[in-house]
Amino acid sequence: MARLAARFPKRFDFDELVSVDFVSPRPRPPLLPTHTSEMIRANNNFELLYYFPATLMDQPTSDLVIMINGFDEQPPGLFLYYSKRQSISKLLEHVRPPYAKRRQLCGRVASVLLPIPFHHWRRPLQGDYTLLDSAHMIDRHKIRFFLGYHQLLCDLDELVSTLDRRSEPVYARRMGSTLNLHLLGYSLGGLAALCGFLRDRMLGRNRFTSCTLLASGISLQEASFALTDLSAAQISDIKEYYSRNEWKTDFLSIMPESEREEIIETLFERAVLGRRDGQAYAAIDTQWIESADEIQYITCTKDRIMDSAYLYREIPEGAFRIHHTAVEVDHVLHADRNWMSGEGEKVIGAACDVMLRRSRARGRG
Repeated sequence: MARLAARFPKRFDFDELVSVDFVSPRPRPPLLPTHTSEMIRANNNFELLYYFPATLMDQPTSDLVIMINGFDEQPPGLFLYYSKRQSISKLLEHVRPPYAKRRQLCGRVASVLLPIPFHHWRRPLQGDYTLLDSAHMIDRHKIRFFLGYHQLLCDLDELVSTLDRRSEPVYARRMGSTLNLHLLGYSLGGLAALCGFLRDRMLGRNRFTSCTLLASGISLQEASFALTDLSAAQISDIKEYYSRNEWKTDFLSIMPESEREEIIETLFERAVLGRRDGQAYAAIDTQWIESADEIQYITCTKDRIMDSAYLYREIPEGAFRIHHTAVEVDHVLHADRNWMSGEGEKVIGAACDVMLRRSRARGRG
């Protein structure tokens, strides 16, 4: 927990967070001769921070929300997931009316952030990448965006496996014998959560009870990069690189065949790049529609990055069934006054209700 304590010593209650070391098993080939094994290992070995509600006391939790952060988040972005007030972890515990009748149930929900590769939480406090934001890292080597997505889905597999095995003492002590896993992804992290959820269903594993897209759902091509420090030309170059399929050529040149999985690449094309024509995409859309009662969307009416008008064009017809709206809220949630003063509680409460209803429907809540 040293990274968190060093950066924000007064904004978090460290007694509420449980740190567990995580080692990503997915090897990542170096993109540059200067990328040493130590640099790669620093990005693959990091801490997971679990929040267990005080209402649980020493009782095991039955529901765990795996949060996936957004693209190019700066360190204060952690306030969205962990902080003493109004973070997602806190909102899942403290739900106010009209969800008061479900407050006791929501108080059972634990949470953990699985940070995306290249995120500052996966970097050492001191190092070559410490001060370099994700957007510029990807601008320099555009394949990093897909590599990060690819690694994240593999890391998600590893996290679920460690939970299933109860491989850490805290898992054996704090996780119930039956554990409902929920995915919640913010911004472009929501697309990764969606891909992880759909991949799991298409492989017949059914390990996730629900998936929530928070200020998310818009493809890379339609999303705005207005809040990054990239120029219009840099943003255009990144989008063109993916629209022209240059990423495939680069990926094949650096990734061994044994490390590839076609479904991960196809999901990336459909959900992240927004492509719709093709038999492989039709199979994804079918699963998307069949899973629509487990997938929910939280949109913000003032969102400058993810314009929800595009959702109706990019999501298959029949898949957009559960929708919550944060009114007068912009994209950077932890800094938005309306989110902090009540809209966050409203939509996270509604989302929590859906999660727990899905748990009960599976007979595990």
